[in-house]
Amino acid sequence: MTSASRSLRPFVLALGLPGQDSSHTTSLRLECIDLSSTDFAELAAKAFTFPKNPVDGHIEGSMYLQHAHHPAEVTRIAFGSVSTQGIEVEMDVELEFEFEGLGDYANARWRLVTTLRHA
Repeated sequence: MTSASRSLRPFVLALGLPGQDSSHTTSLRLECIDLSSTDFAELAAKAFTFPKNPVDGHIEGSMYLQHAHHPAEVTRIAFGSVSTQGIEVEMDVELEFEFEGLGDYANARWRLVTTLRHA
């Protein structure tokens, strides 16, 4: 099992009222990632699917925003090619904003594309 944390670019969260929009800096935190290996060369060009919580094998994920940890369900991780920079990674993530009641925001699906650096 492995874990990962990925900082996200700052973004503005529009809360719908004049003057209440605010800039946020946060990260996506993932734990209990069960991969066949952590060696980049072995992971290159492979994809893995994961069930959602509470099914065994799910990834424990969250994003801290507006004073709460919002669950993040990672359902797929696909690895690309390896370079001197690291390995390309693409993740399908479902953010559950409704769980902690983030204003009028509904749950959101997004694809995170990043590069994991060599250790």
